[in-house]
Amino acid sequence: MSMNETDWTAFLQSYSAELASREERLNWAEVPQEARDKRWLGYPPATDDQIEATESRLGITLPEDVRAFYRVSNGWMLCDNSIYDLRPLEDWCWLREGDSDLWELCQSDEFAIEDDDDYGHEQGTKVCRSLLLNTRGDDASMLYDPFAKEDDLKLCFGTWASWNPAMEWTATTLSEYFVNEREITNQVDSA
Repeated sequence: MSMNETDWTAFLQSYSAELASREERLNWAEVPQEARDKRWLGYPPATDDQIEATESRLGITLPEDVRAFYRVSNGWMLCDNSIYDLRPLEDWCWLREGDSDLWELCQSDEFAIEDDDDYGHEQGTKVCRSLLLNTRGDDASMLYDPFAKEDDLKLCFGTWASWNPAMEWTATTLSEYFVNEREITNQVDSA
């Protein structure tokens, strides 16, 4: 699943409205009043120059799905119950810079890589080479592994949470990640 700018606009408008209806339960204290009034949790769109500057700074090429999201909104104010936001492009950083404690944990012997050790690869190598995409969360981090397409493990978006026993790589695209998180949030709300 991959969204273009038109798809992202429709999805994010709908998602904003859903999250606004949960204002009493979600962490709306962090959302500016103007955004609450408009029921829009996005920011002004990123320009192609901002996207290219981020790619150059990080030494990567962003997938078109990510580029399309950022052309609609340069970040996101409130995602769900565990991941509170999505950083603007200029704030994207490698995990080792954004959360050195988690990066060091994933460097530990517990995640040492041995031959054909998919668990060690997913929990250690993939996490350590990832970008940290959120600034706030319920002791949770949204990660993007831009190198996942180069190996056999294609999932490149996921969540690391202190209350979960392992890294969960759940999506191949940012679209899929957002759709999955929306579904999980709706299931929690309907339970």
